Amino acid sequence: MALTNFSGFKTFHPMTKTKKLFLLVPILLTGCATVSYIPRIVLDVSPTTIEKSLRIEKLKDSSPPEDRENPFGGFSVTNKKALSNDLEVEITNSLVYDFQINGVFEKVTKYDQSADYVLSGEIKKFLGKSKLTTYGIVSLASIVGIYTWYFGIPIRKNETDIQLILTLKDKQGKLVGTYKGMFIEGNKSNLYHDKSSSLYSLTNNALSAAIAQIRSQLLDDFKKK
Repeated sequence: MALTNFSGFKTFHPMTKTKKLFLLVPILLTGCATVSYIPRIVLDVSPTTIEKSLRIEKLKDSSPPEDRENPFGGFSVTNKKALSNDLEVEITNSLVYDFQINGVFEKVTKYDQSADYVLSGEIKKFLGKSKLTTYGIVSLASIVGIYTWYFGIPIRKNETDIQLILTLKDKQGKLVGTYKGMFIEGNKSNLYHDKSSSLYSLTNNALSAAIAQIRSQLLDDFKKK
């Protein structure tokens, strides 16, 4: 607010750093509004194509329920408001698209009962969360603690943990192989460089890395044939 002193000049009293910081606290705690998340596998073309047809069955979601819960001062990419469909449907669709567009198998469907091979499996863990760090939470207890945020100490973190197990069988039901894909990644950010919005791409990068592991194992099995 501008005040006029006795000399006729206006004197400005800018908001102090402390006041500005306290205005930012509610934003940091509630500003991470849930945005729609679509799981996407982003990989390159398969180095070789298996000249057979493949049916991919809907995966089973066995991930812990707590992975979907929004943490204090943050959000989860798999909470009910973030996904437009069930997680197992989203991951299955993305898997079908990747195997088809990148030529892992000659033909890939979700419905062909006469396919040469059948791929099924479980989503063991699918974690993608943005939340306050332990220091960020503890520092909220005092004015001095919150003020330390100005020193660039990390107060937020993104974390991802993807674990998938897929099983391939031939049309007679004989087991061909079991494949595991796991990838963990995370990052931290401070008051000046909030990385909360990068959680979506970070999670998809982790998903892609897990599927890349599975693709590699699967192709190795067919090289031995």
